[in-house]
Amino acid sequence: VYYMDHHCPFTGNCCGFDNFANFMLWLLYTCIGLLYAVVVASRPFFACTLDWMDPAALPAHLGCPEIGSHALLFVPLVSMLALMTGLLIFQ
Repeated sequence: VYYMDHHCPFTGNCCGFDNFANFMLWLLYTCIGLLYAVVVASRPFFACTLDWMDPAALPAHLGCPEIGSHALLFVPLVSMLALMTGLLIFQ
């Protein structure tokens, strides 16, 4: 493989001269998709978190019972976005 960059386990192929542009586009589109998912998931996560931290609203609903499910969605999305953005910048 001419100008072999690395072997990509996601595509099962080596990234080289012929498909490096496709690899970079995949990284870019993955970052854009993850950014969109983080923006969509951040609203319920922060709404629940900020309501839970507000002492005036606490007696009304005794916290947010969905905080666990919002955190399970939001935290991995942010982590994956950081990883994929790092890969995009590294390349």
